[in-house]
Amino acid sequence: MPIAGIARSEQKHIKIFGSVDASNRHPTAGGLSLEEMADRRLQLPAPLAYALRWLVPCLCVALVSGLSSGLFLWALEWTTFAHTSHPWLLWLLPIAGLVSGLVYHTFGGTSDAGNNLILTQVREANAPVPLRMAPLVLGGTLLTHLFGGSAGREGTAVQMAGSLADQFSRPLRLTPHERRVLLRSAIAGGFAAVFGTPLAGTLFALEVVVAGSFSLSTLLPCLTTALMAHQVVEFLPIHHSQYAAGVAPSGLWPLAASALLGVAAGLLARLFAGSARTIAHTLRQHVSWPPLRPFLGGVVVAVLGSLFGSRFLGLGLPEIASSFTAAAGP
Repeated sequence: MPIAGIARSEQKHIKIFGSVDASNRHPTAGGLSLEEMADRRLQLPAPLAYALRWLVPCLCVALVSGLSSGLFLWALEWTTFAHTSHPWLLWLLPIAGLVSGLVYHTFGGTSDAGNNLILTQVREANAPVPLRMAPLVLGGTLLTHLFGGSAGREGTAVQMAGSLADQFSRPLRLTPHERRVLLRSAIAGGFAAVFGTPLAGTLFALEVVVAGSFSLSTLLPCLTTALMAHQVVEFLPIHHSQYAAGVAPSGLWPLAASALLGVAAGLLARLFAGSARTIAHTLRQHVSWPPLRPFLGGVVVAVLGSLFGSRFLGLGLPEIASSFTAAAGP
């Protein structure tokens, strides 16, 4: 081939990749040198980069969620055994309520808002979640169960996880949006760790904040944190409550019955939430000193417990377990 033809062929080949850099004769694409093109090839795909970006935050949240829930479950088992062995402790529940109320009133600050503070920060991310929320809610819940009261596990686990997880927001230099995702992940991790249900914890974290923004990108951090937090508890000498539900019956009627049960459960939950808000509002109106409110609540629970027995006091786990095996009552 003539020299001129070779030159034309070389120039044509170079144009396939871009123009010719006159200074070093390296082809460029869209104004990028070969070195810059190589740098771009090293960039990770967006989904993989997003996953790696959240790996360390999820690991941190999972560790604090799992360890705090493990400590809570271990202490809760001890307090439940202590109350069962000494039923007379129920009559000291009002005093325990007064002590808990005094501690929150004196040292609680914004921690007094409880779960509402976590949910508010998931929506707005405009104020820190105080670290003292974790020991306060842990101590208050254990004190309640020791003296026969009933306090849910998920609220304590979520508050501890959210309080501890939010301490990573500043060191990790998270944006407000990323902080909201971090708190959602803490909710998922706390729920999954305390119940041993990572999938339920993930769904709970995604749907509990109805007014907040939700995107599929939130799913990965929540699910990752929930799975890891659950594994943290699995490594500890802690055992979750397990129930033998048996094999679910098949057919149209069981499916319809399940749907009706779901509707009934939703209506009962709505009634419970509305009743709790009404009682809290009434107490705030008529009892001006906050520590006196849990004292009065303790009096009511102690009287009801003495009248109707202790089967519904505390966690009520024996009642739940028996519902899977005992015959249906009237």
